[in-house]
Amino acid sequence: MKKTIIASAIAAVVAAPAAFAEVSISGYASAEFVEDTMFVNNDIVFKASEDLGNGMKATAKYHQFTDTNGAGTDADENEADMSITLSGDFGSLTAGRSEGFDEGVFAAFVNIDASHDLDLEGNFDGAAAVQTRDERLKYVSPSFNGLKVGVTTQDNGTSKFEDKEYMVSYSANGLMVMAGRSDEGTNETTNIAASYKMGGLEVRAAQRDLDMNGVETDATFIGAKYTMGANTLAIGSVDADAGDATIVSVAHALSKKTSLYVVNHDVDGGDSQTLIGLSQKF
Repeated sequence: MKKTIIASAIAAVVAAPAAFAEVSISGYASAEFVEDTMFVNNDIVFKASEDLGNGMKATAKYHQFTDTNGAGTDADENEADMSITLSGDFGSLTAGRSEGFDEGVFAAFVNIDASHDLDLEGNFDGAAAVQTRDERLKYVSPSFNGLKVGVTTQDNGTSKFEDKEYMVSYSANGLMVMAGRSDEGTNETTNIAASYKMGGLEVRAAQRDLDMNGVETDATFIGAKYTMGANTLAIGSVDADAGDATIVSVAHALSKKTSLYVVNHDVDGGDSQTLIGLSQKF
């Protein structure tokens, strides 16, 4: 009897891993020197996925970003993104805390340089991006010959605003174009962006129109990136009502995951900053 119980317990332990979801860990770490100050950034993502059958899949995601430059002092920025996604032939439906299209797609689109602590995102969005929020529902359709549509929605909550976002994108033969609309509280944003890749060359352009509390502003971004062997050169420029800025980036890949880079960020009428960084993806 005891032998039977022990044998059953061993069999259960051996078989147990098959019942768990598939888990992956990925991330990014960097040390960046801006003038005489060093900033450390850590980005870690845990994903657990499970095949539900009939072409459906469930994915849970935990994403925590930490930096030492003081930008994460706001409680909303410090909280990790946590969400669960159902995906299948119908597309994908995500519930939980995640970035919307305005911040996660369009504002991030102008980050053409190699660094984290210097970029054109703040110049492009005028420091008025729709922020990452809780209680968000996001739907993205499957691709119809390169065409995708998406929508996100969020109800009012504690220290939050009702938010709705819409996006449409098309990709084919190296060309990608997308447009989006975001309404959060008294902020209304319209974005249009396009990129084209050919070999090691990529060119990008974007236009952002913002109506913030009845005050209208706009920004235009153009940029290009060229990779030749282990070296990548990138340059970008923002022409905005809130101020113009340019960025130049040179990166050298020490391996497929580790890079050394130098970035210069110049704001019209402001200071020019130079950054030296070392980063690794895992």
